[in-house]
Amino acid sequence: TRRYAGQAIWHQSPFVEAARMLGERALKEGGKTPSTRISHAFRLATSRHIKAHELKILRAEYQDRLNEFTTHPKAALQYLTGGGEKQPDLSQGPAELASYAAIASLILNLDETLSRN
Repeated sequence: TRRYAGQAIWHQSPFVEAARMLGERALKEGGKTPSTRISHAFRLATSRHIKAHELKILRAEYQDRLNEFTTHPKAALQYLTGGGEKQPDLSQGPAELASYAAIASLILNLDETLSRN
């Protein structure tokens, strides 16, 4: 049942903005590669280091999102402006930021991120 609760939470505007902001932090603070950026976002959200198999899954998803948002730039902008008060920082490019925001949303929706047990 927690899975469904998490899905309901992430369609609300403050949580969309939280994922976008975590994606921005990963992009700005997480180093130069997708792996280090995803690892940074994961550590910020869960307070632990990411495991190799988790990183592999999130890297593949990141690449899928990047391909999609690069091919469809309007979709990237729509994804980034889907909620919240703060405007996205598009200086790194909307496709890349939207991809990290999508990964951040997945990370923030993990059971271990939503609950302590």
